[in-house]
This record gives sequence, structure tokens and C-alpha cells, in this order.
Amino acid sequence: MSHIIPQVTETMKKVLTDKANEAAQQTGCVRRERKFSGATFVQTLVLGWLDNPDATLSDLASTAASLGGLGLPSERCGCFRSPWRRLNGQG
Repeated sequence: MSHIIPQVTETMKKVLTDKANEAAQQTGCVRRERKFSGATFVQTLVLGWLDNPDATLSDLASTAASLGGLGLPSERCGCFRSPWRRLNGQG
């Protein structure tokens, strides 16, 4: 079992950084990377919802800030609002 942990660690690192940044560029969610990248976005959702599965947008904004982001993209543009509403059964 202990031989699997390094593999899981590397895979999670890749998903939460490189793959997240690639997906953000491909989908247009992050057009210009500054303090908020695709990696920050995905880490915000994963870590925010792991901490609190019922996290609000405000809770996730706090998670984003703790990760070094400037807050969620929806505070500056609308790219997060539509997925957020769908995930929460509002749209």
C-alpha cells in the first residue's frame, strides 16, 4: 500500500496544478493569469468543499484568498456564477 502513496501524490499534484491550468485556458475560465489561475480555482473548489461540503460562495472566496487568490472570478466577472448555480441546483 505504501508504494501507491507517491503515485497518488504525484497524480493529485498534476491534477490540481498543471491539468487545472490547462483546462482553465481551454475553457476560457481564466483568460489572463495573475493571482487567480486555473490551479487556484480548482484548489479552491476541492479544498473548500472538502472542508465544508455546504460551503457558500463567500466560504469559497475565503478559501481562494487563503490560497493566495484575489477572490473568486465571479467577484470580477461572470465565469463562475453559471457553474456555481448549476452545482447548487439554481440554474
